[in-house]
Amino acid sequence: MTTKPDDLFVTTPLEGDAIAAAAYCNFAQVQTTAWDFRFLLSEVVTVRFPKPAMRHALRANVVMTPAHAKAFCAALVNQLREYERQFGEIAVPATDDVPSSTGEGPKVQ
Repeated sequence: MTTKPDDLFVTTPLEGDAIAAAAYCNFAQVQTTAWDFRFLLSEVVTVRFPKPAMRHALRANVVMTPAHAKAFCAALVNQLREYERQFGEIAVPATDDVPSSTGEGPKVQ
């Protein structure tokens, strides 16, 4: 019998573990130290009061060792290549359309 890679990974909640909820993220920041990588995943949302502005709503704060972050990056690159092979190249918006890490971004009209 041949073992497939999918057979090696089974997600099983441990006793007391909460099931993680899905979160929509359209903005990411990466912070590093000598010991870890921190991925701050946010959703950019528009607020209209007291004045129109765009804000980041933090949805996840993921911390990994440098080795795990490098392996995660390699897995993500492989998945992106496979996605583009199946569905075509992913268009990336112009820099002017992407909110900055300071919270300043496109003007709300």
